[in-house]
Amino acid sequence: MGASAIGVAVALGGGACTVFNGLGLPPGASVDAGGSPDAGDAAQPGYTAYLPLGQAAMVCSLVFQCSGLPESITQSIGLAFSGDADPANYSLCVDVLAGPIDPGRPGLATQRAMLAQIAGASSCGDAASIPFVREVFDAGCPRPEACVSGAPTRCSGGAVFQTSCESPLFGDASATCVVTAASEGGAAGVVASCNHTDRCGKGSVCAGNTIYDCEPTTGTNYTYDCSVTGRLCGIGPANLPRCQDFCLSTLQAWDCKDGAVRLCRSTVQSEYGCTPAGGTCKTSPAGTPYCEPAGASCSHFGSKANACSGSAITLCVDGSLTTFDCSSLGAGQSCREGNAVQGAHCGP
Repeated sequence: MGASAIGVAVALGGGACTVFNGLGLPPGASVDAGGSPDAGDAAQPGYTAYLPLGQAAMVCSLVFQCSGLPESITQSIGLAFSGDADPANYSLCVDVLAGPIDPGRPGLATQRAMLAQIAGASSCGDAASIPFVREVFDAGCPRPEACVSGAPTRCSGGAVFQTSCESPLFGDASATCVVTAASEGGAAGVVASCNHTDRCGKGSVCAGNTIYDCEPTTGTNYTYDCSVTGRLCGIGPANLPRCQDFCLSTLQAWDCKDGAVRLCRSTVQSEYGCTPAGGTCKTSPAGTPYCEPAGASCSHFGSKANACSGSAITLCVDGSLTTFDCSSLGAGQSCREGNAVQGAHCGP
């Protein structure tokens, strides 16, 4: 297997860290998501964002309810919400989705489509089925990587992660799961990955931001779209294609780096540039990185954000305080008071 193919296979798994601490119900549990995906939406803002405010509030309501969902989103598109050092922050979650982002971010349309689909989910089970990489609940770790129901499945930190071969990560829905011997890495000396059998004619190249890495002895082609996690495809060591590196392979971090929010995991890397979105990378007192717009008049970590008043919650979005009525999400949603693990948020 080529070096970049190994990198792609490793990228299919999940990290041990869960983005939100101690939140949520198991994926099969019922959840009152309510309303249509555009419930509570105001007019689109005058900047590029992942989602309108109402959809962002819905996704974050699900993130606060559904165990595994935030980490699945992180592993799928490189988007993290809140760190272990701070209580889960609903205002920050909504701002990440409804606040300004770099309009030139690679893979923006694919990332937005996945998030919008999650906004329309009516249960934790529905929401859990949407991300391209999914944290699943399984007591079978440790075990070798394997194909389970057609999906590469691997253990990481005691959690199990599955990757959909039909997801945009692999260019189209024609990839299939195979298990191959690994020359380096991989549990029990094998790697489970999604591959194509009809593309070795391309050789090992970048086609746009998509890796095509051919293994000529088997005729197998490993295809991976770097832009799904916001990265570019480039030629690395040994003239093999690889996704853009933001971190050393051994670095585990979520921080500000050169004006961007940088995420470094063993299985996913990403950067969200604050400057192209008109902001500056800042960190909370506990170290959570975020983009703060120029002239911001509020903070996700101040006393005014994440405050309930009846069914409404006060949020800091694009640097300005705004009030969002959780009941507009439907199905019994209201503003729920916070605790030491999670702040106030919209929920059933």
